[in-house]
Amino acid sequence: MKFVLFALLLISGVAAAQPAPAAPYTTYGVGNGSCGEWLHDRKSNGWFQTGEWVLGYVSAYGYYGDYQLKHVDSEAMAAWIDNYCQKNPLDSIETATQHLIEALKINKR
Repeated sequence: MKFVLFALLLISGVAAAQPAPAAPYTTYGVGNGSCGEWLHDRKSNGWFQTGEWVLGYVSAYGYYGDYQLKHVDSEAMAAWIDNYCQKNPLDSIETATQHLIEALKINKR
């Protein structure tokens, strides 16, 4: 009887175990820049490097993420980031791009 109780306690402990939260990650490159910088750079050709970073980030999510993304061209993505950044100039480009990804999600894989 004691063995059965011990086994039940052990099983219930394993069943209740939660995975550890994901470790924080580091964003590299121009994704650390602000939306204010994006808007400033959009007035010239200085935004191309950041724009390519956004496209790479979205592409990586499309490949590795849990959702399929709507297919839109790079100009549409840049316009979406423009609108987001006008409303949130202190946010990072990474944050803006994460919100863009949320807007592009269509189907869970």
